[in-house]
Amino acid sequence: MRISFKCWVLFIAILTITFKLQAKNRHCVPVIRIAEQMPKKIMNELMFYARALGINQAATIQVRYSLRFPGLKKGLMQYQYTGFEKAPHQIMIWINRRLTPSEQSMTLAHEMVHAAQYIHGSLEDKGQDVTWLGESYDVDRIPYADRPWEKEAHEWAHELRTDYLDQLKLREQYLSGIHPFPESL
Repeated sequence: MRISFKCWVLFIAILTITFKLQAKNRHCVPVIRIAEQMPKKIMNELMFYARALGINQAATIQVRYSLRFPGLKKGLMQYQYTGFEKAPHQIMIWINRRLTPSEQSMTLAHEMVHAAQYIHGSLEDKGQDVTWLGESYDVDRIPYADRPWEKEAHEWAHELRTDYLDQLKLREQYLSGIHPFPESL
């Protein structure tokens, strides 16, 4: 069987990670299931964001990097509450593969903030309307940059990414013997 080059590129370009976060003794205990080969760096980053955002409820989160992306969008996040005991929260994040690694990381942080907003109940999707902190908004009438949940996601994404890079820097210093390993990491 011969696979066309176009199909092969599409197959390679879509990376998927799925993991479940289960609350156990108030700590986030991840159960990781990888559908395809996912770089460890991305898994670590995803776990860092989940912990920092307090996602300690059972959830299934999938992240896909795709070349097929509508318009100039950097990322998308889709949320569904299933009610299943083992993983009541289903989250799918798509990230534009054409972005630089830094932009992909920032986009992942931004979409993870949205995941946390849904899981914690501050954001609810009701068709054309969105409820943010109990107030209803018609998304067609509000420009993207003026949506309060987007403002929060942009602000938090920047802080999350900075904290993640700081953590990586501390780990590198520890591994090189420059700095003692902090207990918080």
